[in-house]
Amino acid sequence: MFNASIEVHTGDGNRTYFWTDRWINGTSIQALVPDLCRAVNCRATKNRTVAQGMQNKQWIRDITGQLTIMALLQYLELWQLIQEVCLQPGVPDGIYWRWTASRQYTAKSAYQMLFAGSTALQGAKLLWKTWSPPKVKFFLYLALHNRTWAVER
Repeated sequence: MFNASIEVHTGDGNRTYFWTDRWINGTSIQALVPDLCRAVNCRATKNRTVAQGMQNKQWIRDITGQLTIMALLQYLELWQLIQEVCLQPGVPDGIYWRWTASRQYTAKSAYQMLFAGSTALQGAKLLWKTWSPPKVKFFLYLALHNRTWAVER
């Protein structure tokens, strides 16, 4: 949920991770070229920043495993994408929260987005306010969700 809720804007590239953050057209390199990423050194995957990777094309040295034909094609695709990237020295990377107008994280907005798209269960409030034993409440809750064990199972 967290990765889907943030936007990364690359400035100088010192706070953005090269292989894992979503910094190329809103997508991570792992998502763009998964076969190539299988050949990347695990340590580099976790620690390499965009600034480090772009300096002297260091990202190429992170690729250590054997490459399949698909991985080679993805390498060429990634090469083209990276050629279009221009880092901005002196401008810090920005990590922004999508769900507020101020683009700042709040626990309230995270909680609201956790339940976005969910539907309210008709009768749920009435069910939990009744003075019946908990096992009856739980059975009725399952019945409302159509989750009771029946003979047909």
